[in-house]
Amino acid sequence: MHALLQSNDLVLSDCQVVNEKSTIIHESFFRHRGSRTGFQHNLYKNSYVGCCMAFRREIVKYVLPFPPRVHIHDWWIGLLVEAKGRVCFFPSH
Repeated sequence: MHALLQSNDLVLSDCQVVNEKSTIIHESFFRHRGSRTGFQHNLYKNSYVGCCMAFRREIVKYVLPFPPRVHIHDWWIGLLVEAKGRVCFFPSH
């Protein structure tokens, strides 16, 4: 992810989805959600999971402060970078 941040503002890695017993229920979050870049796509179907995100420090200038009515901060960050920067979905599986 570090190498991808040299040419992108935000990098999102894929992950497995597990249940309460840590049994894998989806091998790939990206495949399950149909994740991909694009503001319109992610406005309709959010693909941004904070624990799977890495971003450049520079984006803090335009993503903070979070508006009071924004309840999903990961989504907010992802959409703003989609609009103003470069996003990379990195399939780690």
